[in-house]
Amino acid sequence: MHPELNFVQIVNAAVSPCYNNNPSYGILEFNDDLTIKSHTSRFFQLTEYEYFGSETWINYSSVNLGINLNQAASVRARTTSMLYNY
Repeated sequence: MHPELNFVQIVNAAVSPCYNNNPSYGILEFNDDLTIKSHTSRFFQLTEYEYFGSETWINYSSVNLGINLNQAASVRARTTSMLYNY
């Protein structure tokens, strides 16, 4: 671990396919200068597994969503747009 690297990852154990709280994990990638390269969350689809026996994962990436995690304004803009659905 790099001595200047300090971050917190929040882990939530809530799992319920009825409310789409599917089990997931995140991958946080860093550049050589310790800026964040990307964050990807992978969600296992419990309903698909329960009904069809299919092991399906859905990925959400900060890069694909157009979020620059190194700039607070970029994160705030995305969060605000999610609140108002635009």
